[in-house]
Amino acid sequence: MIVNLICLVILRGLGATGLQVWQYLGTLGTLAILVGYGLVNIGATRAVFDSSLGVPKWRGILPALAVIICGYVLYANIYPAPASPYNYFPYILLAWLIIGAAVILLSPQLTRRVGAGLAKDLDLPAGRVAGELEPLATDD
Repeated sequence: MIVNLICLVILRGLGATGLQVWQYLGTLGTLAILVGYGLVNIGATRAVFDSSLGVPKWRGILPALAVIICGYVLYANIYPAPASPYNYFPYILLAWLIIGAAVILLSPQLTRRVGAGLAKDLDLPAGRVAGELEPLATDD
């Protein structure tokens, strides 16, 4: 929220209208969500195909298709390059993702604390990772 507030103040200070601010931040958010959906579906596909979930492999088809669809939609929003300033947004998102990855890699303690907090909030056993989860029951 703080980052959005800072962006809002900067954009308004540069003379952007309320509609333009909404479009700019909405476009950045949409691109970020596409990346997130793609990564989640890559993880789901991998978990199905490496038998981490203990479900039939055919169930990996939908998340694999979702990866392809997310990739296509992301590509279609980047190429051909949209008009300015929208052509800068993929680079802004890439910078944001690199900063996030750097924070994760450079502060393992923070990463562990966040993971432990999420596990607590979701009532998951502490210290377990995806590969250690028991297979899900199947109805097949």
